[in-house]
Amino acid sequence: LNEISSPLWSGSTGPVRLVDVLGDGDGKGDMIPYLLKILSIGKALSIQAHPDRTLAKTLHESHPEIYKDSNHKPEMAVALTEFEAMCNFRHLEDIVHDLNANPEFCRAVGEEPSQSFRRAVSAGEDRRIALKEFFKSLMTQSEEGIAECLKELVERLAQQIQRSEQESLFLRLHEQYPGDIGCFAAFLLNYIVLQPGQAFFMAANEPHAYLKGQCVEIMACSDNVVRAGLTPKFKDVNTLVNMLTYSDGPPTIMNGTRIGEFVKIYQPPSDEFQLERIEVPCGRHVTLSGGRRGGLVLVLSGNGLIQEENPDTLTDGGKRNGPLDPGSIYYVSPGTALHVCSTNPELPLFLFRAGVNEASGEITDVEARPL
Repeated sequence: LNEISSPLWSGSTGPVRLVDVLGDGDGKGDMIPYLLKILSIGKALSIQAHPDRTLAKTLHESHPEIYKDSNHKPEMAVALTEFEAMCNFRHLEDIVHDLNANPEFCRAVGEEPSQSFRRAVSAGEDRRIALKEFFKSLMTQSEEGIAECLKELVERLAQQIQRSEQESLFLRLHEQYPGDIGCFAAFLLNYIVLQPGQAFFMAANEPHAYLKGQCVEIMACSDNVVRAGLTPKFKDVNTLVNMLTYSDGPPTIMNGTRIGEFVKIYQPPSDEFQLERIEVPCGRHVTLSGGRRGGLVLVLSGNGLIQEENPDTLTDGGKRNGPLDPGSIYYVSPGTALHVCSTNPELPLFLFRAGVNEASGEITDVEARPL
């Protein structure tokens, strides 16, 4: 993994080190409805959400200079190392707990909105409405007021010997982004730690942020981002407040489904994409069935050979083949099965294959772009 610099993109935008095309044609003009990235994160990335298709179209029409396209952008991240992130709002009762434990957080939101939120949660009122009003109050406070509350909270927590997980995360975020309103996300969003091979899905209109670690990320073809904090970039507060679903509770952690001795598949609730995680020991091989649409093969470590399916031999036999080395990317034409063999005596061959979600029905209403 250390042999690959990050971020590495493949898909319809960004730099691609394309080794070859397997299957019919040369790949030129072929359309794929996803983007694939490798991320190595040392500093928290921005808290953000991505619009659904309806909102994306509206935003693109009204502000094309900010929102560059009209597509939605669901995403999935598969951890390569221990991977830290925040995703979705915490259970409201947990937010209330930290609101009571940290008066500076309460003042940042506002005393009256905080009290209204406590009452609504205690009385079992509409959770989404209560959370929206609470979050809106925080996000629309003055920069001066937020900065003062952050300063006071940092000073108090720095003196404490015992801190909660959320308080420790808050201090860590503030060290990276001093004075940023996004630091309060430590009390608002679920903090998750994935182990290698685990994944989570980020649906439209849900807040999330990557904090630390390395992952493979796949997403629909879009550049639309609405930011909430931990960034010097533009924050579209009004759009953000009105777009979120305000569901509360942790995201589902995916462990992948084993579909072969060396293959796990991750199929999120998105038509556009799925990922296969493939790890082949030295001297072993695996055959991968063809997909309905074009696919991408990306090698992370180890070495091997790849060939259009020929289960009896790895010699040419009239079929295209090539080497698999760290950083290699192959485009695979629709319907092309693959034969993969691992040749490094010290490292297993570790790669991912991206494709459209084979668990979905006929895929028609998706944004796709040329390779």
